[in-house]
Amino acid sequence: AGETTKTVTVPIVGSQSDEPDKAFTVNLSAPFHALVADGSASGTIEANFLLQGCPPGSTANQRFVCHLYFDALGRTPDASGFNYWVGKLNRGTPRSTMAASYLVQPESLRKVANRAYVLYLGRNGTNAELSGWAAKLKAKTYTVKVTYAGNADLKKSSDKATLKVVK
Repeated sequence: AGETTKTVTVPIVGSQSDEPDKAFTVNLSAPFHALVADGSASGTIEANFLLQGCPPGSTANQRFVCHLYFDALGRTPDASGFNYWVGKLNRGTPRSTMAASYLVQPESLRKVANRAYVLYLGRNGTNAELSGWAAKLKAKTYTVKVTYAGNADLKKSSDKATLKVVK
């Protein structure tokens, strides 16, 4: 009663994808006991692709490098690695080549192995376990087989899972 303005909250789901800003419109209609002078408003959801460590006003190649470091290694790029890969991309190296090279690096393979430990065992792997898995995954001679004991969905803390190396 007596309100002349109202804030409308538009929930968004953030992502790390390299997308442009997105425009939207809110239309008010069928007011109850009120008159709406201007029932339309526009807004813009600004892209949140600027990861920590990525320079403001970054190019698409710079953002790609930042995202790849974040996604594959879980960290921001170091200055020398950032400049090296941005330079290679600017000179025509395909993004797929860069991405593929990251996915076989020990640091990335350790990250992949640790995700499996956390997901299936509910704990982080030890340095020895992660190094061992990284070597096995890089050699591509082993795969991971998950064996469950108890609830297959691992919903209870008493449920256990073991990772077994399969040749």
